Amino acid sequence: MREGTFGWEDLYKDGQSLVPDGTVVTQWVEDDTLATGKYTKQRQYTAPFSLANREADYRVAWAFFEKQNETAAGAADA
Repeated sequence: MREGTFGWEDLYKDGQSLVPDGTVVTQWVEDDTLATGKYTKQRQYTAPFSLANREADYRVAWAFFEKQNETAAGAADA
């Protein structure tokens, strides 16, 4: 176990994971969203992790919707 503050760069480098699959990263954060006041809650993330790529996600989404639109237009022509 290694304690401290970690960022994305500590877990990934050049698109390659620096931690083996199954590694659990745990963090404790202070939450002040309840009327009862502040409390500490635990968050856990299990590898493998992936960095979001919004441009790639949008390309996939637009291709999906374009295909749906073509299918709908073809059905309307029939």
